[in-house]
Amino acid sequence: RNLFPENGYHYSSGGYPAAIPSLTYEDFLAFHKKNYHPCNSYIFLYGDADLAKELEFIDKEYLSKYEKAEPPAKPNPNPAFSEIKELHSVYPVMEGMLTDHQTYLVMNWVIGSGADPTLTMALDMLADVLVNQESAPVRKAMLEAGIGKDIYATNQAMLQNVFSIVVQNANAADKDKFRAVIDSTLRQVFSAKLDKEILEGAINRMEFRLREGNDAQKGLTYNMRSLAGWIYTDNPFAALEYEKPLATLKTALTSTYLEDLMKKELVDNRYGLVLIHEPKPGLEKELTEKTRNDLAAIKKNLSPAEMDSIIARTTELIAHQQRKDSPEAIASIPMLKLADINSEAMWYEPTEQKVADIPHLHFDDFTNRIVYMNYWFDLRVLTEEQLPYASLLTRLLGKMDAGNYTYEQLDKALNINTGGFGTSVAAFLPQRDDNQLTPRLRVTLKTTVEKLDTAFSLLDVIINHTMLDNKDRLYELLRRHQSQLESNVNQNGFGVAVNRLESYYSRRGVFTEKTRGLDYYWFVTNLTNAFNDNPGKVIDDLKQVYEALFSADNMIAGITCEDGDFKTYAGKFEAFASSLGHKDIALKTWELKPAALNEGILSTSKVQYVLQGYDMNKLDIGWNGKWYVLNQVVSTDWLQNQVRVIGGAYGGFATFSYTGSCYFASYRDPNLSETLNNFKGTVAYLKDFKADSTTMTRYIIGTIANLDNPLTPSEKGETAFRRYFEKTTREDIQRERDEVLATSDADIRSMSDEIDKILEQQVVCVYGNEQKINANKTLFKELVKLQ
Repeated sequence: RNLFPENGYHYSSGGYPAAIPSLTYEDFLAFHKKNYHPCNSYIFLYGDADLAKELEFIDKEYLSKYEKAEPPAKPNPNPAFSEIKELHSVYPVMEGMLTDHQTYLVMNWVIGSGADPTLTMALDMLADVLVNQESAPVRKAMLEAGIGKDIYATNQAMLQNVFSIVVQNANAADKDKFRAVIDSTLRQVFSAKLDKEILEGAINRMEFRLREGNDAQKGLTYNMRSLAGWIYTDNPFAALEYEKPLATLKTALTSTYLEDLMKKELVDNRYGLVLIHEPKPGLEKELTEKTRNDLAAIKKNLSPAEMDSIIARTTELIAHQQRKDSPEAIASIPMLKLADINSEAMWYEPTEQKVADIPHLHFDDFTNRIVYMNYWFDLRVLTEEQLPYASLLTRLLGKMDAGNYTYEQLDKALNINTGGFGTSVAAFLPQRDDNQLTPRLRVTLKTTVEKLDTAFSLLDVIINHTMLDNKDRLYELLRRHQSQLESNVNQNGFGVAVNRLESYYSRRGVFTEKTRGLDYYWFVTNLTNAFNDNPGKVIDDLKQVYEALFSADNMIAGITCEDGDFKTYAGKFEAFASSLGHKDIALKTWELKPAALNEGILSTSKVQYVLQGYDMNKLDIGWNGKWYVLNQVVSTDWLQNQVRVIGGAYGGFATFSYTGSCYFASYRDPNLSETLNNFKGTVAYLKDFKADSTTMTRYIIGTIANLDNPLTPSEKGETAFRRYFEKTTREDIQRERDEVLATSDADIRSMSDEIDKILEQQVVCVYGNEQKINANKTLFKELVKLQ
């Protein structure tokens, strides 16, 4: 709004809720007619199809239906500022919440054209090497200055690039020091020049991603990449042809290309904005009250005739939303036939073998000489109380000093020699049984065959020689992690609620809560706040987990690559395996006891995420492939219409999983109790469900489309490994597909009683607006504040 006061970027594409009462129907129609005419569209085709046939169809069924018109004028670049602006703004937090260290400080610059691929690639690189990497100079300087808990940089390629440096969990009083640290650090970098090793690593990672192309949805990816150049310079290919800008970027290794760009566009550029975004307790309540008063004033000035007209038109709208499409309208939509669907399920299976006496799963596929390595370590060697520490450990590995490497040197080496290193926790359910939960810590690494020796050397120092006793570095990472978790729980309401809901009825859900849910957020927050009281205990607890997990006897590997490359991998692994120690493995028994807490999670969100569900296995409801079709019917017909179209939520859907976990959900929902009533209405809807063969075919095809997602080689490997751990057989997958293809409307009707059993458990979790939840507090056992 403030960077672009003179063009269309001044406005929010999502709209401002408080402005809705001032929108007229006439303005709405005029805007749509002007901007959604095909003269203002960009049509993208991807795939192996007859181009002439596709263009003929588009012309006949779309373009020919319109009169030719002149497209709206394209936005002009906003004129540059003569001086950097400063803006103070506020965001809502609940009354009584802490506001110290809750301010966002953001430095923004507007730089050149977002359609210039060389410039945008260079700015992405600067964001990485100046701020985002572990040893990045601005990151280190900001943390040394004691400003905020986390920092990151982004570049948004729009009509004009917007380069931003964001500091979270700061104070407004830090704003001048924030600007001074950025300015002085950038000037120092320009004078001393960028670390070429950091630069080499960043370029390697970028080139690895571009050449790897590890994306099964290539059409969508190419479409998104092409848009900026296409829209702003009429060149849809500019961003797809990455070799030339990549070659320019590589010159930075032997020149001052990036330093000169940084000096011009960051140090000397005055087209910028400093944003100080502060919390204001009770702001959401103020805004809601203002909107309520504005609406009351509008209503007061309406005549009886105008009121009757509004009521009549609303009634008419609801009737329109609830009407069924005519058979003729449905028949006009092109569709496949069941005979067009491959009846054979896709199957991915690893081969089992041992390399250096360590179990290995190998998935053989073409990966362009890239080796995808996965190593799993059974978490049951730990106690239940140690689980949060295991999850915390995944945020530390690769970021602490290890062996002869400082964390900065390790970060450089990983960037130069690998395509990515990562750690996470995962939970598998053998034979789809929650009681057989098998949780593992996963270490992943991808590299080229030529760099396997170095990759194993780095893996060795991380797994065997990570130093956890640098309390200053540990505290720095802990504060950053806490800040990221806090940001997530405030912004990802659906994710918070769905994890919390599953913990009410399954052991896997409890495990997830302890390792990445609200319980884990509170654990990390408490640990961070109390760290300086006893850092030695935190270090000792982490060391115990680290030492218990990593051994040859607690390890299983999963490798995705071609067979010939696996032979090369196996030879290199032999040397690495000798560095792994051996331990007696004793697996612990955990309780992981679920409890239906039925919580309302209070926030300043304007909307709700309403969830209700249960574990069908606990109700002796058997799973089969027809549940996948039921999911399609309930989600795309009943809940889509009731919760989204009529209710005004962004989305409404159900999820039924082969694990037994099932839930109904709304997304960005203005309602709460009304949505729970719509969930309940699913039973009556299913009892009366009728669909002819054509309609059932549509549901089945939609189901198959979800089951047959295109996968990259690494994703196929991960699917094969998951099926191995869960003991899922080819026969299981094929039987489910056969059941999907044979589903009838009678099958769907017959499942209404089972849905009734699930909903009768009354297990709910809602993340949403504080006032809305309080107004419906009788629906909950407990109201929860995030902070």
